[in-house]
Amino acid sequence: MKGLSLNGGGIRGIITTIALLPFEKETFDVIAGTSTGSIIGGLLSFGYKPSEINSLYNRLAHKVFKKSKWFPGVLTARYSIDNIKNELYKIVGDIELGDLETKLIVTAYDTVKGEPVIFKSYKEKFKKTKLLDVITASCAAPTYFGCYEWCGGCLVDGGVYANNPSAILVREFERENWSGKIINIGTGRTNETFKPKNWGIAQWLVWGKTPIISTFMDSSHDIIVEQCKGKFGFVSYDIEIPYIAMDDVSKMEELTMYGKKLKELIENDLKLLD
Repeated sequence: MKGLSLNGGGIRGIITTIALLPFEKETFDVIAGTSTGSIIGGLLSFGYKPSEINSLYNRLAHKVFKKSKWFPGVLTARYSIDNIKNELYKIVGDIELGDLETKLIVTAYDTVKGEPVIFKSYKEKFKKTKLLDVITASCAAPTYFGCYEWCGGCLVDGGVYANNPSAILVREFERENWSGKIINIGTGRTNETFKPKNWGIAQWLVWGKTPIISTFMDSSHDIIVEQCKGKFGFVSYDIEIPYIAMDDVSKMEELTMYGKKLKELIENDLKLLD
């Protein structure tokens, strides 16, 4: 089995779509994705190529990150969750998880039940679930998008507990008695540091940058990578970047540049393995 784990990170998923280009002609047996990683993983499982997904990101970014009214991010979520759902529907329609070509695992969190939801396309209970619902739920990042109401629950971004879904994929390999290799690809690690002395909500979360989110993402990623090392040939690829917000569509060219650098790193590593 060849497994692929894709991190969350909003528009920074452009990095992932480019970093995946060395695997354009390869087929993965199982893909796990969180948030933007669920979009990429879901489309890969649906038969799209990384280059095609990259084109979609560049074409749809401004439509997805179209701000709501009434002080977005303070009184309401910055963006409507329908922005994602409507654009995704044009791509995946009503396809169900059971119809996917590749096994897919997607993370979300139910705030009503207070528990994680891990969608698995190959499990009977989820085979009739629509891919559209699964991806939309996983992308419902708090403060960025409103929650996604599904089956009596209120689902938000799986990144609140597993922005890097590698540990979930490793556990699934163990549970299903699969053997093989797992590759993880990130969306860039922030290399900026700061001193949050006496910071309040405004500095941490509301105005301008949102360092609390990048702090959670980077620290949890590092822990997960350490936990997964030595298991199923696990290898993680990521790249340091300056702070770029998950919705900053003005930085798409810069993100493309970092994606190309990560792609080169992966290509060089694959040459060494050959």
